[in-house]
Amino acid sequence: MVGLDGQPLPFDFLRIKTSSQHPERGTVFSDLGESTYAEENAGIYKFQYKLKNPNASVWASIERGERQSMQRITPGLHEYYFRFEEKSAEGRHAPLDETLPKELADGAASYRYDSDTGVPSADIGIITMKPEEFRAVLKRFVPSHTADGQTLRYNFCKFPDNVGRELTAAIVRSPQSDLNAFHTAMELIRELRPRLVVLVGIAGGRPAGEFTLGDVVVASRMINLTVDAANPDGSRGYATSASELHPDVERVVLNLEGDAARYGDWNSAASISMERPRVSLAKRNFKGPEDWKVKTRDALAKYFGKDGRDRQPIVVDGPIASGSTLMKDPKVFRRWQDVARDIMAVDMEIVGVFEACRKGRYLLPTLVVRGISDIIGFSRDDKWTDYACETAAAFTKALLVSGTIPTLGRPRADLF
Repeated sequence: MVGLDGQPLPFDFLRIKTSSQHPERGTVFSDLGESTYAEENAGIYKFQYKLKNPNASVWASIERGERQSMQRITPGLHEYYFRFEEKSAEGRHAPLDETLPKELADGAASYRYDSDTGVPSADIGIITMKPEEFRAVLKRFVPSHTADGQTLRYNFCKFPDNVGRELTAAIVRSPQSDLNAFHTAMELIRELRPRLVVLVGIAGGRPAGEFTLGDVVVASRMINLTVDAANPDGSRGYATSASELHPDVERVVLNLEGDAARYGDWNSAASISMERPRVSLAKRNFKGPEDWKVKTRDALAKYFGKDGRDRQPIVVDGPIASGSTLMKDPKVFRRWQDVARDIMAVDMEIVGVFEACRKGRYLLPTLVVRGISDIIGFSRDDKWTDYACETAAAFTKALLVSGTIPTLGRPRADLF
């Protein structure tokens, strides 16, 4: 609760209760929740409750000294101005259509009353697609229990971060494709009300000297290339759009190197838990136009050639593009680069998750962590799929326990 100056307004009690009519006892009240004043409670009060009695109503009652304000509330996100009046035995029942002018109010109260989804809330919702991605994440976030939503089964894990908070993550697996990712993310957001949504898995990378197979790319921007057109001359055009990060995520992503010490030894052999697969630079493993083959071979030789320098996986940030097809063809990827030169990696799901996280009233923080399992135009050992899943999951765990993501340190925001 806040005063009209925006500062926390101390109160004795905030009570959430129902009222219903009983044929013999008249109006009957049942308390649903109660909170005493604490500064972090100022402004927001969230609870879930399902009304089984269609004749019942839900009320928020604020008490301060011997004064009280009582307001009928309905599911959704609300803000109303309240005025303390002399407390009576029954309280004050505001008419449904009553609106208190700001100039007559003592303060402002915000609340979100959600119909009960039947699923516990979580601080973090983690979405995976492939079974290898799912296994790698569950290995780091060992579930204590599961809960069934309307269409999804969530795996819940509680873990402490490095600044003393206990966080709850809910891990779910979605079928592949951007549309499936969208529906999974929408259900997760509706049922769990997370403060952060994380997409974890693998992606294909462009040939580059600054990163390679097994490294991790964290999305600094999402480039949507799912809408294309077949031109009469046989070429294809793209209607591109880009989604920027939530500020709480962007400041973390842009400072990955600055915060590196806080992520610990996420990239050690013990953390990744499997050996780095081999790479054969035989000519038969390179596909595409000749100049692309040369570029790809030079990029891989830097790390896997005769004079290459082996190293532990690293994490970098960059734009990730998303399309509706699995990217294997260098010619198609070059057309993507014609409209978005700075693409570092490609997948099929990031656009669906980003779109879902923008359907609410506010921008929901979204983090995408991708292990590089493929270099476009190169045929590699199948073991790189598992290895990239492990590196992505290992960095995700290190990032979430680091205490560097601001949104996880704040009271749950009214994001919807």
